[in-house]
Amino acid sequence: VDFDDASHFKAGTALLAKLLKNRKTDFSTIVGEDYAHKQLQAFVQKRLAAYEKDRDIPSIKGTSRLSPFLSFGQISIRKVWAACQGMPSSTGKATFLKELAWRDFYHMIYFSHPEQKNYELIEKYRNMDWRKNEEELTKWQAGQTGYPIIDAAMRQLNQTGWMHNRLRMIVASFLTKDLLIDWRQGEAYFARQLIDYDAASNIGGWQWAASTGTDAVPYFRIFNPITQGKKFDKEGTFIKQFVPELAQLPLKFIHEPYLMTDEEQADLKVVLGTNYPLPIVDHNEARKRALDLYSKIEP
Repeated sequence: VDFDDASHFKAGTALLAKLLKNRKTDFSTIVGEDYAHKQLQAFVQKRLAAYEKDRDIPSIKGTSRLSPFLSFGQISIRKVWAACQGMPSSTGKATFLKELAWRDFYHMIYFSHPEQKNYELIEKYRNMDWRKNEEELTKWQAGQTGYPIIDAAMRQLNQTGWMHNRLRMIVASFLTKDLLIDWRQGEAYFARQLIDYDAASNIGGWQWAASTGTDAVPYFRIFNPITQGKKFDKEGTFIKQFVPELAQLPLKFIHEPYLMTDEEQADLKVVLGTNYPLPIVDHNEARKRALDLYSKIEP
């Protein structure tokens, strides 16, 4: 669009006004350099020391939440690093600084290998027989997989434009390993939805999950969405927040609603297949399928 052209500028201004009118969240008070600095100070002073133990729990504010500001240049990585250096030594501080280094690592890799947006870094995986299943892809995108932790994570992304880092790994593993859907499909969806989208980190993370990139997770490491939910959302607090149709379920069913009998479903008013989906794939069977596909490529 040529915004030097008066008609194009007018059309663009009208489109912007329409987008602003239809927005569901008012971001005007939570953006900018000053706000980013306040967020940084709150993190290093109140949450940095506990970062190591809190960062994997999506129901609490255990991460820095600085990624949107870094992505849009409202704060610099050097400023974040410097702020951390002024704090006492702790395992949380050491772990967070390593995460900043990982960010730079992915930027270095992307600079050296810009083709990784379209091609697997590990060449032997470039002819993977990924499944093309639009129905399953759509259900994953909408948070309708029948696996509560996956669905809660995807709904958090769709509703807020952000997703907890532990959950990013879980949903990426589910798409690429359980569903065997091309990691590029997941990367592209994240690119559309994330307010903190960073090409280097996003592409690097997706190739890590798919076992196709640099320093990637071994192909046989496949996250179990049930055990991941039980480990990192033990009480189902996060699930109940983003999957309200399961909010009334007791703990014994919150991670595995498909274990309910028909009578229990009726009592709890959660009818599987009606107001919450049955699992779109059996994880154990899907794991075997993924191992079979990847092992055929291994030397």
